[in-house]
Amino acid sequence: NIALTSSPDEVLGAKILAKLAKGKENFKIIGGVLNNIWLDTDRIMTLAALPSKQELIAKTVGTIKAPLSEFVRVLAGNVRGLVTVLQAIQNVKN
Repeated sequence: NIALTSSPDEVLGAKILAKLAKGKENFKIIGGVLNNIWLDTDRIMTLAALPSKQELIAKTVGTIKAPLSEFVRVLAGNVRGLVTVLQAIQNVKN
């Protein structure tokens, strides 16, 4: 019997146990407890397959950042185009 606690990242304990159990017949996960709820072997393995908390945060930030970055790029392109047109007009007048 192994008791493993991973309060900062709930997935970490399941990932470690799944890695230990992989390929070993004498090491078997029978279940675990998460938020006072019993999880059977299948649920522990499903939990172990999830991305870590840090990975989920990074993906969320990336998802939020992508449209904002694209918006800034489009605005910069419009300003760049305006500057190019103004320079062309100035060159024609000189």
